[in-house]
Amino acid sequence: MTAVTKLEIGSTLTMGTEDYVYDFTVKGFIEEPQFGASLMGIKRVFVHENDFKKMYDEANDVGTHKILDVGVTLADGADYNEVKKELDDSCGLAASAALVMSKEETITYTELYSRTGSGILLAFLILLIAIVIISMWHSISTSIDMEYTNFGILKSQGFTSWQIQIVYVLQYFIAEVIGSVIGLILSVPALKLLSMLFQPMTGLLTATDISFVKCGAMALALALLCIVFVVIATNKVGRISPVRAISGGKAEVYFDSRLNLPIKAKPLSFFMCLRQFTSRFKSYGGSVLIVALLVYFMMTVTILSDTLSREYFGETQFFQNITLVLHEDFDLDKMEDFEQTVAEIDPDARTLFNFSDYIMIDGIQLYCNSYNKPDMLNKVYDGRMPAYDNEVAVTDIASELLGKGIGDTVVIGSNEDAKEFIITGIYQNVNDAGKNICITSDGLYRINKTIPMFYVEMADLSLTNKVADTLEKKYGENILRKYVEEERNTSADGIFELIDTISVVIVAVVYGISIIFSAVVISMICSKAFIKERTDIGILKSLGFTASGLRTQFASRFTIIAAIGSIMGGIASLFLTTPLLEVIMRMVGLTRIDAEITPLTFLFPAIAVCASFFVFAYFAARKINSVEVRELISE
Repeated sequence: MTAVTKLEIGSTLTMGTEDYVYDFTVKGFIEEPQFGASLMGIKRVFVHENDFKKMYDEANDVGTHKILDVGVTLADGADYNEVKKELDDSCGLAASAALVMSKEETITYTELYSRTGSGILLAFLILLIAIVIISMWHSISTSIDMEYTNFGILKSQGFTSWQIQIVYVLQYFIAEVIGSVIGLILSVPALKLLSMLFQPMTGLLTATDISFVKCGAMALALALLCIVFVVIATNKVGRISPVRAISGGKAEVYFDSRLNLPIKAKPLSFFMCLRQFTSRFKSYGGSVLIVALLVYFMMTVTILSDTLSREYFGETQFFQNITLVLHEDFDLDKMEDFEQTVAEIDPDARTLFNFSDYIMIDGIQLYCNSYNKPDMLNKVYDGRMPAYDNEVAVTDIASELLGKGIGDTVVIGSNEDAKEFIITGIYQNVNDAGKNICITSDGLYRINKTIPMFYVEMADLSLTNKVADTLEKKYGENILRKYVEEERNTSADGIFELIDTISVVIVAVVYGISIIFSAVVISMICSKAFIKERTDIGILKSLGFTASGLRTQFASRFTIIAAIGSIMGGIASLFLTTPLLEVIMRMVGLTRIDAEITPLTFLFPAIAVCASFFVFAYFAARKINSVEVRELISE
């Protein structure tokens, strides 16, 4: 098949071998769920039955192997791996088949990245629920303190604590219903955007219909969860004393913390807001925890984006500009000649001999990568990459499937071609969702298989055609087919651009929602804090403080809260980000995440949260302008 960057309706698609070549005109596109994902190596095209019959007969004339799909339905309780092993032992299934794959495996590959993205957003959703609960708890607790006198009067008149709690439950339930309706409305365009992003990866036309029944049930479940916490948070109503309500419910001391820092003249505003924070730490403890959670997850998605970026994959990927399909009788001794020919024209070009296919290892079919330079594309974590023809490296997932590790021996191949290999290292590779092994080119020849592919990644793209023509001229008898793609190392078939786009979208969504939550949290806290501190603000104004200075001081206090929470979130990220990402990314084959937490990784989310806290707090403190000194007379 010809190498095509992008097919459109009307494009010409060429298929066949050197014996028979067929040109087809693309008439349309279909949804093909079994092998439609961009991660699936196999792709399908559908032709008219007359064309298929012609191709079938001509292939039979030249003795070309024909590939047929054979579906097997297993009985209930049957073990897929055991059945596959038995078929291989009895009739050489793995050796005869191009691919043996279960329905569950094809579903896994097709939904790989969409499930990963959903897992990340689900983790963020759980985090947001925790933040909502903390915010509700703080708001209810503060509200009860502010309404202490009123609630004391109500209790003195015969109202029970439960009746007062019901008021809070109904208030928050109504708010959650309204929020759920707004969320459903906003989900319509969001769902269409996500389907556009994931469709190229899955090959599926994602349904954009919203199940209002399921969404309603989820919203109801979330509302019930929040109601439980509302009931718990309002238990302090039962401790309200009608007698103490006479004094306004004030405690013996104004502050709730014994940590009172001194106030110094320079800079006065800073030390005042620091004193206000430390003397009432319990009132702001929830805010610190919210900031810590937000910064932690913002750092996590930033690290994830860096992990999945083109730079990360660039270390372990090969973007070939020239692909040569070699004859089956290719001699390994000619590898150096091929590489020397390329180096004479483009000294900085990278070359690679490769075989990639499914192979039996200890009775389990795994994806096998065979290179003449195993160290070039793979990062080893334990041990080393194979160097001799009896060595193999395996991924963490493959090691778990085999139940073997470094130093153990495995049998690779089928029937009489099977040979023993020693596991020399554990490496990481995302091929086949991390279920793969790696051997040398010499090791592949031990099990009677050849190296069918030679790749060249050009450093100077202007020399691509010259290198391709020279190789064909010198080694034409060894080359079955040749493909040249001058711009491949910049496009990489679009998969990395797509991953980058999804990473950017996830980061933007998380950062955007975090800033919105910052605004909501600040609005809730500041409104309560302003009411409680109205008298203090009047006193400060009478002493000569300006409204602008008090607003800055008010906003600075919450900036200190954000800074402390950011530090806590950064510390949590140091210890918890890697385990979380390894759990989420395991499904795509990344079992070990090298989380590079640089100062910028911390500063960017920290500055974003601190700046949003300052801006929103300064805006929320605009009511300070309305406080008059004469209000103190009524106090």
